[in-house]
Amino acid sequence: MSRRLVAVLFTDLVGWTSLAERLDPEPLQVFLDSYYEICVTAVRRHGGVVEKFIGDAVMAVFGAERSREDDAVCALLTAFAMRDEVARLTISGAHPAIHCGIATGEALVTHSEHAGVRIVGDVVNLAARLQSAAQANEIVVNDVTARLVRAHAELAPMPPLALKGKREPVPAWRATAPSIAPVEDRSRLFDREAERAFLRDAFDEVARERSSRTVLVLGPPGIGKSRLVRETIGTLPDGTPVATGHCPARPEPGGYGPFGELLTDLLTGDAVTDRIAGVRDGRLLEVLGHMQHPDGGIGPGPEECRWAIRELMRHVKPAVLIVDDMQWAEPLVLELIADLATAPALLVGISRQETSLPGARTLVLDPLPRPDTTGLVAHLMTTAENAEVVAQGMDVLDRVVDDCAGNPLFAELMVETLALGYALGDVPPSITAMIGAAVDRLPAELVTLLEAASVVGCEFTAEHLSMLGADPAPEAMTDLIKKQMISAGPTPESYRFAQQLTQGVVYGRLDKRQRLAWHRALADRDVAPAQHLGVAVRLLGDLRPDDDELPAIAGRAAAALLAEGTLALRRRNLPAALDLLRRAHELPLPADDPRRAVATLRLSDALLFAGDLRGARTVAEPENAGLAVRIHRALLALRTGEGVGEPDGLRPDPDDHLAASQLEQLRMLRQIADGQFGAAERSAFRAFDHAEAMGDEYEADRLRAAICEVGQWSPTPVPTKLAFCRDVAARFAGDRVLLAPVLVVQARLLALVGDLDGAAAALEEARKAVTDLRLTMAGVLVDQGTGLVASLAGQHREAERHLRSAARALEETGHRPTALTVRLLALRERLRWNHDDEAVAEIRALTGQADRMDLRGRILGETAALRASARPGEQIAERIDRVRTLLARTDDACLRGDVLAELAAAYRQCGDDASADAVLGDAAEAYAGSAPSCRCGGYADGCRGSSTVAPRPARPVPRPARVEHAGRRLAERDVRRLRVPGDHPGVGVGRRGRVRRAGGDRRLRRGRRARAVRPDRHRLAGRHGRGGTTADGGVPAGRPGRARDRLRQHRPRSRPGRGDQLGAGAHRRQVR
Repeated sequence: MSRRLVAVLFTDLVGWTSLAERLDPEPLQVFLDSYYEICVTAVRRHGGVVEKFIGDAVMAVFGAERSREDDAVCALLTAFAMRDEVARLTISGAHPAIHCGIATGEALVTHSEHAGVRIVGDVVNLAARLQSAAQANEIVVNDVTARLVRAHAELAPMPPLALKGKREPVPAWRATAPSIAPVEDRSRLFDREAERAFLRDAFDEVARERSSRTVLVLGPPGIGKSRLVRETIGTLPDGTPVATGHCPARPEPGGYGPFGELLTDLLTGDAVTDRIAGVRDGRLLEVLGHMQHPDGGIGPGPEECRWAIRELMRHVKPAVLIVDDMQWAEPLVLELIADLATAPALLVGISRQETSLPGARTLVLDPLPRPDTTGLVAHLMTTAENAEVVAQGMDVLDRVVDDCAGNPLFAELMVETLALGYALGDVPPSITAMIGAAVDRLPAELVTLLEAASVVGCEFTAEHLSMLGADPAPEAMTDLIKKQMISAGPTPESYRFAQQLTQGVVYGRLDKRQRLAWHRALADRDVAPAQHLGVAVRLLGDLRPDDDELPAIAGRAAAALLAEGTLALRRRNLPAALDLLRRAHELPLPADDPRRAVATLRLSDALLFAGDLRGARTVAEPENAGLAVRIHRALLALRTGEGVGEPDGLRPDPDDHLAASQLEQLRMLRQIADGQFGAAERSAFRAFDHAEAMGDEYEADRLRAAICEVGQWSPTPVPTKLAFCRDVAARFAGDRVLLAPVLVVQARLLALVGDLDGAAAALEEARKAVTDLRLTMAGVLVDQGTGLVASLAGQHREAERHLRSAARALEETGHRPTALTVRLLALRERLRWNHDDEAVAEIRALTGQADRMDLRGRILGETAALRASARPGEQIAERIDRVRTLLARTDDACLRGDVLAELAAAYRQCGDDASADAVLGDAAEAYAGSAPSCRCGGYADGCRGSSTVAPRPARPVPRPARVEHAGRRLAERDVRRLRVPGDHPGVGVGRRGRVRRAGGDRRLRRGRRARAVRPDRHRLAGRHGRGGTTADGGVPAGRPGRARDRLRQHRPRSRPGRGDQLGAGAHRRQVR
């Protein structure tokens, strides 16, 4: 029992029912005997088997017992022969007609002692339905057959047929007549210069020495043997006699073998015809005359043709004799071919396997190197008929290059298959036929080894084969290597299939029971358990869906697939992660199995990382999903701006840590949207606690990175956040996938405290990781972080470019609210370097989408619109109050400072310097609330153009704003000298309002902080945890491997009352 690619032919007499009604049974039986004889003879002549007779219908199968690559062609030639010969019969004064249907596809071939060969599969039903759809004397074939026979028959497309029992219309073609398509080379020959030189040198020796030379060209099917010989012969001098003969796969009794073709070719050239005139041998002239003008009588046999060729070579020098397909040659034919080697000519034999040809020089064609294969595939993809394949991208090119394994014909067929609209990964039927035919020529013990190896995978060892009961004797493995079925692997004890497609075809021929037994045997020996258990579950579900063992095997498979899939996801090997996690997601697990929810969440994460937000949401759609998946669905809706708040009924049990972690992450996103970053940070910590409680290291590490990303906007002091990020970065030092987002956060925090060199170094390291590992979403973060750091450095044009790039990528991946916010950040940078009408118009368009934005986006939108439209003399106090009302809802101190500085600039544009100075003082307080040395570019922009920055006597500046600048303390009355970090390190405002550079800031960048700042003044031990500055006021260095301790030490506490600090009469916290 085996699964094979077979061609099934159904034929039936037209009008048989009415004929049987009119005629007497005896003449009817005589007619049927003649009809059956015609059908059986035609089927056997073309290598098929008559599977059964059904009244006047005949079913024949080609490729059931032994595959040939021309099985579909033989089925079609049989149908043509039947049609023509049946039409010559007469019955009741009329010529009968038949109609035929041919379908090619996979079927299960069984052998029974009583029933003989039996074919089971949909291909049988399809052939019968096609035959019913055919009209009198028509032959209708399915699409697979059409692809296999198009070079051998004239085909006319038909409208898709609505066939009984088929859900969808079936593509079909009408075969009208046999034909032979000319050989057409669709691409240039790649990387065969050495082989061509080898053949040319052999011919030169024949021409120079008037002697014989024999070359045997070996290689697997499709490697380009015939093409190489054909192109090399084309470079020989004009007039060189060349003859080609083929060894037929199915030799006909009394046929000439390759010798008839050779002799016929030799008699067609002008040079040969002229020289025949000098022949005096009567018998040779008789043989040549018969070959040129056959009279229908008994002609010369292959031996006499061989003799005639040798004799003719005496008169034709030098010549080239090519014998192709020598793998089909029978022993007697091989002996006759070897005898030709003594003729004064160049004899070139072409074979797929080692063939006995005494004295031959062997030329083995290896697969093309990868660069040449890539060039070939790229050339094929860009031809006119395959132009639409180019639109599928570089992934298609890489996949074709991998699958064809350097085989030019396979590459051409695969690109052709894609151009016809078939899916990537569908093996062209012609390749399946070629490989199947090659396997069927092997001895049974070698086939068993290949079948066992195909279950293991593309790479395997002798030990693996022994586990499956096969005998990997060294001589057997050597034989398979010689036949180019396998090759040596990367290690001394390993092997691999010479072509990846061979493994797929051999595996596809195994029946599912055998596959199941071998997959389970490998999994029990702990050989790639995820792969083999996953396949075993699918096979067991196909064969015995009610088997009691199925849930237990599915559970083992889920655990193994999740472990490997999560590892691949962590390393951002997204193709492998998606494959493994999708297989885990599709396992038939019980509804209450927690691994089912984990598989769904992991697969959704993988799709998000791949930029497929729609796919991530689709995975979490089933209504019967568990609580964790339902929460995750709400979380995804919130990311796209389609969900608000926390849906009702999402209250997990205390022990359901998976659902609880998801719920805290949902709350975190909601709080981020509301501008409450301190609360979001605390939610992230709680989610982390739940991940640790269930021992999920992947989720815990992901949340460590999330805490870093959320914390950069929270009220936690910058030194505390920097220390935590350094600890997390040290933990992720060996995993650049997780490290990259943390480095981006660290870069912004470093820029906030004035360390632009450190920020640039962190961004460069993150960018290198993104480039090396091709991290899509991390690349968006790098662009966004680069834009924010550039803004702090005063490089507003560069900041705009990076922020726009990040916004486009976010929009493409469906993260609309975040994309709108980042676009507004980019427009803010645009206004800073070029206040043009185009930017103003874009801001107005974006403010119309405020309902799709989070709080941060709405604040930025209102502020940008205000700044863009402010004109001298305009009253904008009401609009500014509206912005400040929104601003009071967020605890992001840097955002407050930036926005207030922008509002001060808007006041200044309207000519209201007094209000501008008042708002500017609030901006200074906001910056000081984040960190005394915080640098934020918006503040400097707010100061530009100011003639003075007066102190605010009614509201003394709180002491955190009394920062050290150029090594001197600033008094409350000297706010005009307040350090304004912005366009460049050390930028400040002078006594006359001019922007100036303070040399003391360079000392700060070198780490020598002002000694006037007492180390006990701004310690971090207050409301923000137990961390603190170092003795000299600097940021404490992170301790590698202690990220968990930092999590517990620096967990922020609730800080009520911070939301109203910016109101007109707000209470301001005084610092001792």
